[in-house]
Amino acid sequence: MRNRKRGGTVTETISVIRNYEDIEIEVSGYFNPEQNGGWDEPSWSAYVEFEGANDADGNAITLTDDEIAYAEQKMLESA
Repeated sequence: MRNRKRGGTVTETISVIRNYEDIEIEVSGYFNPEQNGGWDEPSWSAYVEFEGANDADGNAITLTDDEIAYAEQKMLESA
């Protein structure tokens, strides 16, 4: 993973199965970079917060909790 210092929207393409068919969708989320705290501030690691998913036609897709976790991991890897 690149060392990215600024937060922002990140997108990635993943595959999910719907109606016994493997389809590719675009997922998006907000990347929060790693912060290093000091004496007065807590430390936390980088993460991506899932925002949404769309099919090739731009229609919103509802993802399962496992699919969201997978999407967040893929977006974090690409950030």
